[in-house]
Amino acid sequence: DLALADTLNPSAPVDATAGVVNASNAGSYDLTVDLPDDHEAGTVAVTLSNGGTVTEEQYVASEADGDSDPDEITFTGLDVSGLSDGTVTVDATLTDDGGNAATGGGLASPSKDTDLPGVADATITNATIGTEDAGVEQTVTVDFDEDVDQGVAPNVTVLGSNLNRTYDVTGSFDDARTWTGTVAIVDDNEAATATIRVANATDPAGNVQSPNESNTFQVDTRGPIAPVDTVAGNVTASTDTTYEATVDLVSGSNADEVEVRVDDGATTVSKRV
Repeated sequence: DLALADTLNPSAPVDATAGVVNASNAGSYDLTVDLPDDHEAGTVAVTLSNGGTVTEEQYVASEADGDSDPDEITFTGLDVSGLSDGTVTVDATLTDDGGNAATGGGLASPSKDTDLPGVADATITNATIGTEDAGVEQTVTVDFDEDVDQGVAPNVTVLGSNLNRTYDVTGSFDDARTWTGTVAIVDDNEAATATIRVANATDPAGNVQSPNESNTFQVDTRGPIAPVDTVAGNVTASTDTTYEATVDLVSGSNADEVEVRVDDGATTVSKRV
């Protein structure tokens, strides 16, 4: 019997579709390789490289479907965590049953970025927040350590173990690294350490930051209690230069300074003691 030899190379893979590699999919990465229409049977091997190499292969039957569309071969669950961050090169080779091979080089160049974004700083205006600041909108500024996706809003809250309530901060991006929002701290007559918690910031590669609670500020709204009464007589010719008034404070309260103001609608006279 005469053995027939197959010495013709198959048609090489023509394309690949490969998305961004990030921290969440680097251990189980999916991509597709396109073989030319009506290709031979054989083994398809896909290789990803950047500072290392990952290769996966699978056998495919020949195709003769009568259309002109390429045959899409799907590879799933590739562990590409060992490749370096940066641009990854995707090559694919079809080896037919006769051992002849054809390679499509550089079919795709996905980027790999597995660094999570982080918070460089988070601040609030007028800290320490005192009685005079309570109820007034303050600006919270969050600075990120890399560009983040401005289409994904971070979750920014003000909280604390000894703060009477938790506040949601509403805002928007100034640029890819700066987010600002506003919040009004309520006068809860408290002294507390408040934390600016930032979560859910996402970079363009899809990496989501770990929640950050490293930035704090002080709240002290333990302002003096308002006087309960003022005793003041009529102003006369004999008292207009030596006028006296008595201010009654709540029992047990302390005041570093008390101010009395006398107003006739046109002129105000005040004194602090």
